Amino acid sequence: MLEKGEAQALVISNPSKKLDATKSFLIAMQVEPDTVEKVAEKLVTVSSVRWVGVGVWNLFARVSLESFPDLEQFIQNEIKPIPGVSRTQAYSNIIGCKTLVSQER
Repeated sequence: MLEKGEAQALVISNPSKKLDATKSFLIAMQVEPDTVEKVAEKLVTVSSVRWVGVGVWNLFARVSLESFPDLEQFIQNEIKPIPGVSRTQAYSNIIGCKTLVSQER
């Protein structure tokens, strides 16, 4: 059914287990419009950043860290010093993430 495009599969995973860390966090960042690309380029060089995306908040970064205190330190030491970042908000991924997989014809 997947091959024919008649069904879709929902995959639920726990990215923190696959990435050898205990917690996965999504950090939303508001950045100055002319610095989006530079901030993204800086973020992808940080080892605990798993992906960077663009959205309503300008940028999102998925990170894998050991604890909530590690998250606080990460934001203070790795994100806030990046020129152009004006605001951050973090979201915890406790249960796992959901990915919709569909077959295109």
